[in-house]
Amino acid sequence: QHYKTKWVPEYMREYLQLKWDREQKSCEPHDLLPIAKGQMTLENELAAQADELLFCDTNLLELVVYSRAYYDEFVDPALLKPALKAQYDLYFLTYIDVPWVEDDL
Repeated sequence: QHYKTKWVPEYMREYLQLKWDREQKSCEPHDLLPIAKGQMTLENELAAQADELLFCDTNLLELVVYSRAYYDEFVDPALLKPALKAQYDLYFLTYIDVPWVEDDL
């Protein structure tokens, strides 16, 4: 609100909540590419509406880290390549004292 611009939520959360609601399953390796596509679609849609700045809750680089952490260092090249090409001006890394919203996942 302060910057009068758009904010991109984390698509992974929405995607995985729907998956949980339907199947009671959490993230699997084959989910990462659809999540990446959904995240980029959301970013592109909101970037077109943003006023100079666009705040993103997450990005493809986070999916790469997630994939490495949870799937024995494996990262699909179709995810890695665009993640490494993406350019963001600034990253805010938060500490454990920042409140978050717990969900089913």
